[in-house]
Amino acid sequence: MRPRRFSSSRLRGFSLVEAMTAVTLTAIACSAMLLSVSTAMQASEASRGSSQANMLAKELMTEISACQWADPTEPSHWGPETDETATPTRASFDDLDDYDGWAGAPQTRDGVTYDQLQQALFPAVTSHNYRDYTLSVCVQYVTSTGQSSPVGKVSLYRQVTVEVTHPKHAPQELSRIFYDPSRLLGRKHWFDPKLKEPVAEVTIVP
Repeated sequence: MRPRRFSSSRLRGFSLVEAMTAVTLTAIACSAMLLSVSTAMQASEASRGSSQANMLAKELMTEISACQWADPTEPSHWGPETDETATPTRASFDDLDDYDGWAGAPQTRDGVTYDQLQQALFPAVTSHNYRDYTLSVCVQYVTSTGQSSPVGKVSLYRQVTVEVTHPKHAPQELSRIFYDPSRLLGRKHWFDPKLKEPVAEVTIVP
């Protein structure tokens, strides 16, 4: 029995269908791959941004934690004292409430921005844009459970909240509650873990 032969036209037809199918499958596979890569890059960028924001918040909170509970010479004064507002930096801040309402780009107490530091110390690194971040601080009296105290009421607890914002990432917050156990003011109440300050654990809110 003779084998059945196909015409060249039918062979060409099958080849065209196969080629179109292969192109379609390749396009679908490439689209899926590109979508996967794009999603992974976005997730990586979001994770990097979150980690960097948390780092900035912790560094500023560490600076605040080293300050006194209140100013020893003007204990009832809230916010920076007159001599501390002479410059836009935090160089003269020495008590917790001095930081209330402060906002600005990531910078040292002396006002040197992180971008300037990075450029000076690591001139080859250009991947981090610290100037896109904004830090702000809120200091308020709270109850022992962290609830806001009524307006004008002084308590033994102060909550310090550092917020870090970025135009492309979700804002990050770091809160800490400080306790003045004896209502004594001055250097005795600089941050000291042995005094169980803060009384609440540090929490980072995504």
